[in-house]
Amino acid sequence: MSSGVDWSADTRSQKSSISQFILELVLTLYNELGFHGSVESPFVSQKKRKIAVSWACALGHKDCLHRARKFYRQWMLDPAHARKTAPSLRPIVLCHGIAEGGEAEWNFAWNRYLNETDQAEIYLLLSIMACSKDAEILRRYLEMAVDPETDVKTIDLTTVFISVGQNELGRRLVWNYFTEHWNDLFSPWKVLRGEVLTRLTYFFSTRRELGDMELFLNNEKTDKTDIELQVRHALKRARHNLAWMEANYGVITRWLEENGYSSKSL
Repeated sequence: MSSGVDWSADTRSQKSSISQFILELVLTLYNELGFHGSVESPFVSQKKRKIAVSWACALGHKDCLHRARKFYRQWMLDPAHARKTAPSLRPIVLCHGIAEGGEAEWNFAWNRYLNETDQAEIYLLLSIMACSKDAEILRRYLEMAVDPETDVKTIDLTTVFISVGQNELGRRLVWNYFTEHWNDLFSPWKVLRGEVLTRLTYFFSTRRELGDMELFLNNEKTDKTDIELQVRHALKRARHNLAWMEANYGVITRWLEENGYSSKSL
């Protein structure tokens, strides 16, 4: 759910203007279709509702977040309840339930993961636990995931890294851990390093992020065996992202602010 933009203090108003513009477009669809959907809903309606709910919650729409919190609490009381909604909505709603919750909500998902055997549900749980807005919970999540005693499978560990990295709050946390332990992670399956690198850096778009990438990946001590092509592609994408941001981002946000989008309430 991450935008990929480094929202530092001097760009918060710009984020607000972009959020306002997109939310204004989305709310018509959100209000038309509503929050809840079922497996019996027409396919096109399910796809449109997924888009509307995903964007509305990601942009902080109060009704969407309220309903996500309520849905998550119902899931905690009756785990079978979550399966009654449209499958396409479950990851979105549960993610925001974690994001708007705290320790209790996160611990519930972790305990579900420890006792889950269905691989699709395991992937879902690992993904939504990365949605927390608490940096300490995200840090602990990484530590628990790499702890041999928790017995997280190697392939599942990639899901943890990628999912936490897609959280704006967790991106720097994952990058630091991933690069500090690079030569020890995924030793038997080095290609997985390339997969995580590709997904983790997909939205890198600031000078700091590009500088960190170049410094790390151009270091001779960084083992790039079997992933040289992925490294080149990741660096190329980050450079293109930065070039686009510097050429277009300011122009777009200035136009939005001049047309009143920065002052409206979400």
